[in-house]
Amino acid sequence: MDPIKNHDSKLKKKKKRKLIYIILNQLKTPGTWQDHWDGPEDPLVYLSSVVDRFRALDKWVSTIDSASQFFQQTLDLSELFRPDVFLNSLRQHSAREARVSMDGLKLVCSFNGPMRSVGLNVQIAGLQLEGCNFDGNKLVECEENSPTVISLPPCHVGWLQKEAAMPYDERRVISLPVYFNNTREKIVTKLDVPCDGDHNKWLQMGAAIILRQI
Repeated sequence: MDPIKNHDSKLKKKKKRKLIYIILNQLKTPGTWQDHWDGPEDPLVYLSSVVDRFRALDKWVSTIDSASQFFQQTLDLSELFRPDVFLNSLRQHSAREARVSMDGLKLVCSFNGPMRSVGLNVQIAGLQLEGCNFDGNKLVECEENSPTVISLPPCHVGWLQKEAAMPYDERRVISLPVYFNNTREKIVTKLDVPCDGDHNKWLQMGAAIILRQI
């Protein structure tokens, strides 16, 4: 037997044993996995999340025949491995269609239907709100028995030229961070959400949008 191949085979087996040890004894997702996708620390949850996303992506692809048809469906960004990459691709597409630079665009959203001033509206669902409530039009304070997390209604997002009029009065919106999950370790983007009152009030409440709970 070739000694070099034999040595390589032993190294591969050693790496596999080390990986199995990490998974079974430390209950921690291996760093080599996290290098491909920054997911949950629990390896079983990680594997389940990967399977869920591949199934969702397969469903996305199987239900469309064209790009225009794809953007007509309601999308759940939490089903993507990299929702930030998706939003950036949407930005690139919008910049080409408008024949402007990407730096000249701003991400906007509306809870009142598609935005006329936006070339390409994408409806997204599944967003969750922490720290306050939403009455269908704007942020409102939590009541005593309010849940800590609520589901936001579907909204439309798109990239708009910065000099164009915004969907809402800029004095009556707050830019909320959109986190990948409720650990709030990784931010995906920011969305301007309608609100009343002092902006600092909502920041002190810890208002934020979450794509998925873990």
